[in-house]
Parts: sequence; structure tokens; C-alpha cells
Amino acid sequence: MAQPQRSDIHAPRIFRGVATCYCASPLNLLTSSRNKLLDVLEGFFGGVGRRVSEQPKLTLLICFLFTIAAGTGIPSLYIETDNTYLWIPQNNIMWANFIFNRDTFGGQARDTLVLIEGKDGGDLLNHDSLSAIMDFHTAFTTTVAAPTGEIFQDLCFKTPNGCDASNFLVLWSYDAANIPADAAAILAQINGFAEILPTEITFGGLTYADNAMQPDPDNPTVISGAKSVRMHYKITNNDAAASNAWEKEFLDWTDPYVSEVIDVKRAAKRSFDDECVRLVQGDSPLFAGAILALTAVLACTFGKMNKVESRFLVTWAVLVEILFCLVFAFGMLGHCGFMMTNLNAMCPFIVAGVSVDDMIVIEDFFNKAEGKRNRMSEAMKAAGVAITITSVTTIVAFLSGCWCDMPAVRSFCLTCTFAFTWDFFLNISFFPALIVLDQRRIEAKKHFLCPCCITVTDFDVADEQVKMFLKNAMKDRKKIPKERRMSQYSRPAPFKRSSFVDIKAMRPDEHKPTGLEDFMDNTFAPFLTRPAVQAVVVIASLAVSGTFGYVSQFTPTGIDVPDALPDDSYITTYFEQTSEYWKGEDVRPLTIVMKDLDYTNAEKVGQMTDYFDWVETLSYTASNVGSSTGGWYKNYILYLQANGLDQYADFNAKLEEFLATDGGKTLASDVICATTEVSTCSSVKTSRFLVWNKSPSNTATLYDISKEMSDKLQTYEGLDAFVFTEQFLYAMTDSVMYNYILSNLKLTLSLVFVVMIVFTDNVSSFFITGMVFMIDLDLLGIMYLWGVNISSVSFVCLAMSVGLCVDYCVHIGHAFTHSHGDTPNKRLAEAVQMLGTSVVKGAGTTLLGTVVLAGASSLIFRTFFKMLFSIVAVGVMHGIVVLPVFLSVFYNIVEKVSKGGGGDFVERETRNSYFDNKRVSELGWAGIQVYEEAKLDPGKASGALEKKGDAEARL
Repeated sequence: MAQPQRSDIHAPRIFRGVATCYCASPLNLLTSSRNKLLDVLEGFFGGVGRRVSEQPKLTLLICFLFTIAAGTGIPSLYIETDNTYLWIPQNNIMWANFIFNRDTFGGQARDTLVLIEGKDGGDLLNHDSLSAIMDFHTAFTTTVAAPTGEIFQDLCFKTPNGCDASNFLVLWSYDAANIPADAAAILAQINGFAEILPTEITFGGLTYADNAMQPDPDNPTVISGAKSVRMHYKITNNDAAASNAWEKEFLDWTDPYVSEVIDVKRAAKRSFDDECVRLVQGDSPLFAGAILALTAVLACTFGKMNKVESRFLVTWAVLVEILFCLVFAFGMLGHCGFMMTNLNAMCPFIVAGVSVDDMIVIEDFFNKAEGKRNRMSEAMKAAGVAITITSVTTIVAFLSGCWCDMPAVRSFCLTCTFAFTWDFFLNISFFPALIVLDQRRIEAKKHFLCPCCITVTDFDVADEQVKMFLKNAMKDRKKIPKERRMSQYSRPAPFKRSSFVDIKAMRPDEHKPTGLEDFMDNTFAPFLTRPAVQAVVVIASLAVSGTFGYVSQFTPTGIDVPDALPDDSYITTYFEQTSEYWKGEDVRPLTIVMKDLDYTNAEKVGQMTDYFDWVETLSYTASNVGSSTGGWYKNYILYLQANGLDQYADFNAKLEEFLATDGGKTLASDVICATTEVSTCSSVKTSRFLVWNKSPSNTATLYDISKEMSDKLQTYEGLDAFVFTEQFLYAMTDSVMYNYILSNLKLTLSLVFVVMIVFTDNVSSFFITGMVFMIDLDLLGIMYLWGVNISSVSFVCLAMSVGLCVDYCVHIGHAFTHSHGDTPNKRLAEAVQMLGTSVVKGAGTTLLGTVVLAGASSLIFRTFFKMLFSIVAVGVMHGIVVLPVFLSVFYNIVEKVSKGGGGDFVERETRNSYFDNKRVSELGWAGIQVYEEAKLDPGKASGALEKKGDAEARL
């Protein structure tokens, strides 16, 4: 029989029905380009595997040196811990208001919160308890000092009456000697305190006097006792370092505060940041334990369970690869001038979970290449393209998160992008080098734990397996016609028959799959090919995704402050007491900022006062505008009236004079003056007004408050103003998270589809992208069912979900595309047999590592556990069940339509799927030529198969 001519060897490669020489349409051009890319990648990875096999130690050295070079940027890495900056979107009006307020007035005053309750729940409104509270106040304001010597009196927020302590002790002028001994006199003064600040805001656990003493028995206001009291102390933020230092001394001084009469709970401005840092530090061992658990499980799956062929040491070297990825990622952050945040502590676990999947695939293909001439080269040739696709999609998924204008999310996604980029490099170099070195150990019969000192002389199983495999391989090869063996090298799929895609053909006759591999091959794969099963999978998956997508719109939005803190945090205790005594309502100062208001214009001033009157009528307003001091404006108007001046005509003329008085000096920080050459305060440029708010700390509630107050301001055309408190920033953040999630999902799906269309066929690209979309819908529904609110935390989890779950779909989809089955169900079975075991092992190890996070010390990390567990579970389910079934059903439908006389698209896809990938290898080179002729007339495609004998004769 004649041999193929040289021109035949260079015949156009056919990939799913389109030859590179027939590129008349954009679709064919895309396919041609894709084929060339896959050719290049196959050759590249084969060469990489060969080089690694030849010089594994040099490969390890190169990886180490490059990692160290990138890691030199770590010393210049800046670590940011300010949660206000990290977790707030910065392209919105609320953030602009925050920056304006900070730059104009030096930022918000720093609130120090103190909650005092009686010992054993006793009453506080008696002489002894009030004296103890007064002693605490005196020591607090005069004794606690920063290392540089500042005390509360130096840092406090000044009012006309001195430091703003905003508490009821002003009744006795902050002097214990003024507290009456008579209980009735104390209660009379306490009830009179309502004229300054409502008593139900200050006192908790109230008991009321008899109805006879109540003005309105249905709404009692006269109190007879209280179990708790809360007080606010304000310090300025002009010297942030001094304020931070003083707050630390105060928190240490009250940890705990010793008294026989009262218990003290407290929180300061820095408390939230401090507790977040403590949370990360406290749970870091948990994340380390999760990685160790993941690695330990992996150690049981790599190699074989005997004293020589176990790859135990290679498994633990995975930790080194993870460390290299982190060094590279953090080093690149430093080189590029980016910051690091506490959220980046999640990166090691995420890298470990994704990296393990690719390692399992490489090790699995390496094992299946047993007996090959260049084992690692064949393994990398087969695994390299799939790993490239999964790595690129993972990198793109995290890169898409970098668009987010929340610095913490952007830094996290960027860190993961760098880490997974380097992880891809290490997975095709560092890890194969370790496998090669370990294989040399196995061939030398060295013990898996002590390869340097123990040789197992009585071990020869591996040698016998290799000999038997080579014997069977040669025997099987002789059965294949020579022209077919040559045609194997012209296979249209990247996974050529000459490697080891055919699972059964590559195993020795004596070797049969066991355990999970046996289940996937002989039970699970055939089960998925049943029509009834496929119908159930299609209907159920679509129904679940549709239902979950619908219910996701009802998922609550927002997160409570204690949820982001350790369970044992003293801040959590403070909020628990607030919830017990005040039904969860917290008190906070709101700032109303007026910009460029002409105070000499009666109409505009009337709009301002009308708005203030409206604010004071709101159910969540706890004081008059201006608080107990009345604010700068009311005090200035009283000053003008006391001097017989007009509040409009003389407003600007006497402003500078008022601010120079003793009372005016304490209020001057609320006024920003316009200056001229002759006056330092000719008019008011910007001013602010304080009002106290009472409401739950839930961000959804706070967002509704901010929206209502802001919307009301918009109705006054003459006012350029805004309402602000720092908590509104977090409320706004959570309110936009649902839109952020949808925007990120759209962007990520688009990028994933682009990546898939570059590396695989159009149909697989569509279905893999569809699987990612269905997974995200399922995750949104699971959030609703599992009680996970939509917040910045869940946004981070959903942002990384694509990067985690896309691997499972890509591996199986890629295997389905390049399988050799001549029917859709055979393709499904072969894809599951080829990579199903690897995917399940990778997902299983990640799941077991994730379970460790269930013991996290805060709700926020337990939310990460819920989301990560769901991501992996739903991802692997769609990867090994839903996706192959959808592909099989789709091509079954295409086949039936084609037989019924379908259109050109159906005929082309049918020929692509079944003719090229199976029949061409049977026909050999002549069959390719027959097929090329048949393509011109689709009706001849089926007849071409019958001309096999004629085709062989033509050779």
C-alpha cells in the first residue's frame, strides 16, 4: 500500500468540521485561528514537559529566582486598615460628601460611646450609682492620657459650655457633690432632663411611675428607675494620631473597669478597625488549618497507597507553591504601588482551592501516560490546553472585579489576579518538575517519606506494571492498520489519539479502575446517558436556576455592625446591651452641611429653617437641630437680638465679632468664613448643624433614613446642602451591592465567553458561559435560603465565584469537545471518564478544606464558609452533571433534526461533531480527501463512510 505523500502530511488540520484552507467566512476564520493557536499551545506544552523532564532541578531554581525577584516589592507594600476607606464605593455623591466634610471641617468628630449598667441589673437612679458614674466620668476626662500627654480636655469637641460630653451628668455640673441624696429629688431632675434630650434615648431598661403621676397614662413619660444609661463623648479628629493614641489608652483603661456598683461597656472610633484586625489575626490559624486539611486530603489521592509510589512529599510541596504565589502577588502589589488589606488574608485559601484542581489534572494525566516515551511531555501536551483555559478564565474573572470602586475589593481581586497568573506558571513548570523528581525516586525504589536514606529492595510492582503496559501497548498497536496509526497524528482534536485520551486503551489489560475512578467510569457516566435522567437534569436545573433567580430579588440587603466582628468582641457586647435596653436603637450624630447659603436672604434662610423644623418632626430624630447647645446659628441670632441688631441686615457685619467671643470661639469650627482683605470673616461660605438620630444600626434602615432626608433637601431649590454621618457610607454601600453584583456578573460572563470562544468551539463556549450564569443564579437563591444578606461581603464571594467554579465546567466541556465518541452519549461518557475523577477529587479536597471555616469566630467569615461551600458544591454539580447532559441533549437534538432534513447549520454541526472526530481517523488520509469532497455536497456525507474500502484502495 502506498504511503502518504509529503503534501498529505501537510494537509489542512480539521477541527470540528472546518478545515483551515476553507476560511471564506468569519466563522471559518475564527476556527482556523483557533486551530493554529491550539497547535501552538500543544507544541509549547509538549516542549515544556520535555524540558522539565530533562532539567527539573534547573526548573525549580528558575521558579525560585523569579519568585524572589518579584517578592522584592513586598517591603514597599502599604497595608491599609481604615474600613471607611476600604469598603466604600468612591464614585458616588455620598463619598464626595464625606470628602467635602473631611476636607472642610477636618472630618467628623470622633465619638466615644459608653454604656453603663447597674451591677446584677440593679437600678441606677440612686445616689450611690450616680456617684459611681460621676467618678467614672471624672477619671475618664482627667486621668486617661495618651502617651504624648493629651487628655480628654485637650482633644474634646468644644461647645459654649465646655467639652461636649452629651450626657445627663450636666444636671449636676459634672460634680458628685451636687447629686441629691434624696431619691425623689434625683427622679425630679432626671425627668426634667427631657427638656434637653429625651430620657428614653439616654436611659434604658426604664420603669415608669404609677399612672396617677403620668400626664397621659396611655403614653407614660415620668420614669421611676433605669437599669442602664449611655453617654457620648466627642473628641476632634484634627490630630488623628493623638486621638487614636488616646482612644487606645481609654479602651485599655476600661478593660475592665473595676467598680462595685456599675459595669461599663464601651466603644471608640478605632474599635471597629482594631477588632477587624483581631478577627483576621485570630482566624488566620483557621485558614491555615483549612489549607493543611486540603493538602492532607490531597496527600491521600496523589500516587498510590504504598511505601514507594505514594507522592506524599510532592503533595506537601504544594504549600511551597502557594507560598510562591503569595510572595509573587504581594511583591507585584508593592512594585505597582497598590495597597494590601485585611481581605487579602483570604487569598491563600482561594489560591489553594483553585491550584489543587490543576495539580490533580496534571498528576492524573501523568499517571495515565505510564509507559510513554516522554511521560511528562505527553502529560503536559494533553493537560496544558485545559489548564490554560481554566487559568485564563480564572484570571479574567478576578480581573473583572478590579473595576469595582471599593478599594478592598479591588485590592483583593488584583492580588488574586497576580497570584493565579503566577500559579499558572508554576503549574506548568514547578509542579511538573516536582513530579519528575518524585518519579525518579519511585523508579529508584526510594521510600516516600525518607528517600535519602531508605531504599525498598523488595518492591517491584511498578516495574512489572510498566513492562506489562509496554507489552500491551505494542500488541494493541500491531492490530491497528498502518495508515490509521499515521492518521492519529492528524487528529482534529487537540487531545490526539496518540496521547492518552482513550482511557481504556491506555490502561494495561490487568489494570482495572477502582474506587472513585471505577464509579465514574462504570456507574456514573452510563447513568448520565439515560434519556430519563437527562430529561430530569435539564428540567430540574432550569427550574432551580429560574426559581432561585426569581427569589434572589427578595434577599435582604445590609449587614449589622456586630456581624463583621468577632463573636467575643466588646463592641458586640455593647450592641447586645443596646438591643436589650433600647430595642436595638443606637444614637448617632448627623451633620447637615449648608454650602454657599446667603444668610442675609430671608427666603433662603426660611427654606433652611423650614427644613430644620421638618427634621425635628421625624420619628428617628432625637434632638433639636443644633443639639443641646443650639448650634452656631441660633446662638448668633440670640447675640444679634441681644445687641438690638437685625438678623439679616447685620448678619455679615457682626459675624467676625461674634466668633471672637468666648461662646463664639467654641462654635467657630462649625463655620467656614469667606475672607477679604479687610476681614477674616466677611460672610459664611460653608456651615454645619448637628442633630441626633436614633435608629437601628442595620444598613438598610440607615439607607432609608439618608434617602428620605436627602430627597427632602432636593425639594428646596435655594439650598445647596447634604446630610451626612459616617454610617450612611456603609448604608449606601450595601444599597448598591445588588446592582454591583449584576454589573459584575454581566462583565464576567462576557469575558468568560470571549476566552472560551478563543480556545474552544462555539457551542461549548455558549454552554459553558450559560453554566456560569446558572451557577450565579443558584448562588443568589442559596443566599436567600441560607440567610446570607446582600452586602459587600457577599459581593466579594460572588465576584470570586466565577473564578472558582468555572474550572469544573471548562475541564468537562473541553473533554467533551475533544472526545472521540461518535454519538453524543459516548462523548458524554468519555468526557466524564476522562476528567470526572479529577474534577471530583479537586472539588472534594476544596470542600473538606472549606468545612474548617464553619468554626470561624465571626458571622462574616462564616458567611464566607457558606458561600465558598455553595460555590464549590454547585460548581462541581454543574460541571460533571448539568453541562455534559446539556451538551449531549443539544447534539442529540441536532442529530435528529439533521436526519429530518435540517438547515445548513444543523448539517454542518452534525458533520463537525460526528464525522470529523471519529470517522476521519477510521478512513485515514484518503478518508480526509473523501470527506473534503463530501463537504461540497452534504448529502454525500453519509455515503462517504460507505466508501471506506474505495478510499483505502485509492491509497
